Amino acid sequence: MVKEKIYTKTALKREFGLTDKCLAYLPPADKIWYGRYKSQRYPAWSESLIQNFLAQDEVQLLLVMATKRRAKRQQAAQKAVVTKTNALLAELADIKVQVERLPKKKLKCLTQASLDDWYMYRELNYHSYDEFAYHEATDWDIVNYIRHNLTNYDDELTRLANRVGHQEGFKLISRKIYAEILKVYPEYRTTIEKQLQEHLSR
Repeated sequence: MVKEKIYTKTALKREFGLTDKCLAYLPPADKIWYGRYKSQRYPAWSESLIQNFLAQDEVQLLLVMATKRRAKRQQAAQKAVVTKTNALLAELADIKVQVERLPKKKLKCLTQASLDDWYMYRELNYHSYDEFAYHEATDWDIVNYIRHNLTNYDDELTRLANRVGHQEGFKLISRKIYAEILKVYPEYRTTIEKQLQEHLSR
């Protein structure tokens, strides 16, 4: 025999979207819902009683009105997101990107030192050691170093913290930063373009 489902007021709100006005039409509870502890006893309604309750014209009308109100709230929320996102993008549109040019040998040495420091930090703080992790700096590592240490990329990202539209803002900043890196370091074009596409796909 299949056990009949019962509903508390919380379950009715969650499953059927009932409002407090709808719940005012509830008939007296015919079941008891027991919580985790014996002292937890809550009024509940059987599935058959709820089906009859939901069929009432007054309840149906209230449900329709509640659905329309939710739709309006969602539309207003979506509009607000678009407005705030556009405001953020407008704010970021005039950012001035700064890229420092270094001699190739010095750039590679600094990148290598940064990599070695990172792996040492990881070992000391996370007890993570990988004998294959230590490697000679690649073009990918070098472009990473340029972005984080020779541009104002990280500073610009702080402007996105807790902002509506931060994902679109991140893409805008990435496009601007990589475009300027390419102007200053055209020899890394292939890697720059690959990294940009990776950033835009996040």
